[in-house]
Amino acid sequence: MPGIRLAPVTLEREAEFEAFRDEWRDEAFDPFARMFAIAWTDYAGYVALLQELREGHGPVEGVVPSETSFIEEDGRILGILNRRYALNETLERFGGHIGYAVRPSARGRGVAKSALRLGLADLRAHGIDQALVTCGDWNAISARVIESCGGRRIADAEADGTVERRYLVPTG
Repeated sequence: MPGIRLAPVTLEREAEFEAFRDEWRDEAFDPFARMFAIAWTDYAGYVALLQELREGHGPVEGVVPSETSFIEEDGRILGILNRRYALNETLERFGGHIGYAVRPSARGRGVAKSALRLGLADLRAHGIDQALVTCGDWNAISARVIESCGGRRIADAEADGTVERRYLVPTG
C-alpha cells in the first residue's frame, strides 16, 4: 500500500494511541496486555519504556536493542511494528526479529504486509540479511502475510502447549 509508513511513537500521540488501543479491548488477543501489566501504566510510561528498549535495557531479563513504530496512513495509527536488532534465546523461539499488530478496523487491506516489508527493509539497513519472523500456530492470517513476503517455514517452537510457527524471511 503506497500510503503506509512507519512513524515514531511520540508523547504527542497519546489520544490517538488510546483510540487505537481501545479497539483491542474487545478482541480476544490484546497485544499490549502483557506489556502493560509488566512495564507501564500510562502512555508516557510506554514511550519511556520504548526508549529503554531502543537502548537495550528494560524491565525484564534478556532485553535486546529494538525499535517500535506506529504503522500509519494519512496520519492515522493503523498498527504497531517492533523490530529487534538482535535475538536472545527466547526470541529465537518466540518473537523473532519483527512483531506487528494491526488494529481490527484496518485489517484485510494489506496493512500488515506493507508494514512487514518496511520492517524487513529496516533490518536490512541494520545489517540483517535474513529475519526470523514468528506467529502463533492459530494465526493463519499472519502466516500468510509472512509467506507472501518470502517467509520459508522452519522448525516450530513449542512451550506450555503453545506452538509458534517460525519463518526465515529475506530482508532484501
